[in-house]
Amino acid sequence: MNWCSAYLWLEIKQKELVKAYEKKDTNLILRIQVSVLKDYRTTAIAVRRVVTNKGSNTPGVDGKVLKTATDQKVLAKAVHKIMRNPSTYKPKAVRRIWIPKSNGELRPLGIPTMEDRAVQAVYLEIIDLLVETSSCENSYGFIKLRSAKDAVLSLRGKLVHPKASEWVLNADISKCFDKINHEFLLRHVPIHRKVDRNIIRLMLKTKVINQRYMFESESGTPQGGILSPVFANIALNGLEKAIKEKATEVVKSV
Repeated sequence: MNWCSAYLWLEIKQKELVKAYEKKDTNLILRIQVSVLKDYRTTAIAVRRVVTNKGSNTPGVDGKVLKTATDQKVLAKAVHKIMRNPSTYKPKAVRRIWIPKSNGELRPLGIPTMEDRAVQAVYLEIIDLLVETSSCENSYGFIKLRSAKDAVLSLRGKLVHPKASEWVLNADISKCFDKINHEFLLRHVPIHRKVDRNIIRLMLKTKVINQRYMFESESGTPQGGILSPVFANIALNGLEKAIKEKATEVVKSV
């Protein structure tokens, strides 16, 4: 694989995709997304993302990790076959583990199999930038090339002038990832081909194995899934819109 060429090709495709999205050209969006999903270069990049992730040595329910280059090639071929025939894909259950938090509580972490992580990474390439394009300009969570330091600088710029707001709201969304509504995500995820939307539904509805117990996932998206940060941003975009609409109603009623 010529990695420089592959990444350059994907970057060009993604720029074309963003332009089509901004123009609301549904047919063009569909064509570009399908071409990206079916191309082996996207699959190779997705597998590379998975194996270089810090959680690459943590197995899913099948107990498999990618130890050799041969393992990576086998996975890439399997995922590419899925992307060429997406209707055949059925994600495996997510393995749940518990991570200690600083306050003494436990945070649930969902671990998909390596194959499911790679499939998610393929879809990430056609979803992430579109969600970012529609996100608030002052959104800094899970946004490429942005960090907490950028958020601090943005706040500083808004608070230093004489007419700055006197109040800053610091809020935490309780169990954000666990409570995201699946139907809301499916209505707002920027994917137009029906079979791909069905795959996203399967990913959201996949079963969870917690020690010896298995249960259905009725809401939320597992922390540990590659698409989960993007799903969280979709939900936060909806929350921002709802807050603005409510604020407008309050202002009008005063």
